[in-house]
Amino acid sequence: MKGSNLLRVRSIHTYNMDKAANKVKSTISVCLGLILSLMLVSPAFSQTQEEDDDYTRVRGRLVIQLSGVVLEAGTQIPLMGVHVYSPRYGRGTTTNVNGFFSDVFLEGDSILVSAVGFKRQWILLTAEEGDKLTLAIELEEDTTVLSGVDISPYPTERQLRETILAMSDPNVQQQLALARSMTPERMALLIAQTPMDASSNYRNYFDQQFYNQYNSGVRGIPLLNPFAWNELIKSIKRGDFKKN
Repeated sequence: MKGSNLLRVRSIHTYNMDKAANKVKSTISVCLGLILSLMLVSPAFSQTQEEDDDYTRVRGRLVIQLSGVVLEAGTQIPLMGVHVYSPRYGRGTTTNVNGFFSDVFLEGDSILVSAVGFKRQWILLTAEEGDKLTLAIELEEDTTVLSGVDISPYPTERQLRETILAMSDPNVQQQLALARSMTPERMALLIAQTPMDASSNYRNYFDQQFYNQYNSGVRGIPLLNPFAWNELIKSIKRGDFKKN
């Protein structure tokens, strides 16, 4: 009786040990699975984080979204067409009809805000404000005082032209001589004194021959003149050639 009880106790003890060993094995399997899962997920998470960092940074510099409105100092009127750009990199934008602008720049960029008739302003972008920065920029009017101009009237256009040529052209004497030689009086004198060329002489010679022939009463051959034939036919019809 005692032997059977002892065997029963041993079998129960062995069963409990096997059951505990199975639990340990399952626990170890679960832990190993979690470790493997973390090892697989960690590179993907780090890659996503790096991609996000690359999206917000260019060559280690933070990308900053700069937005704002440009107003006229004193009146607070929105200014349209104001240039907001980075001269170093040649990128930027202009304000719309409401004076609003928005563009992306990099950390450390010096932004120039300029418009015709207003003083320029420079903006240095830093990472202290984060990746988004909104500003209200006021531009002061820039008044430029021009130096005085003395107006001296000239009695004639020719004197004015000579004075302008003397101020702008180092070869003023040559220019003035050319201008004097092209006056209407000078051109008329040159036409009257310049002899004719060969073509003009040829034409003038035949004009003189025709004029002298016409005035001397010498006529051409009437047989070749259609008007003479017409007069001849009329004379025959009238009977001018009949003998009396």
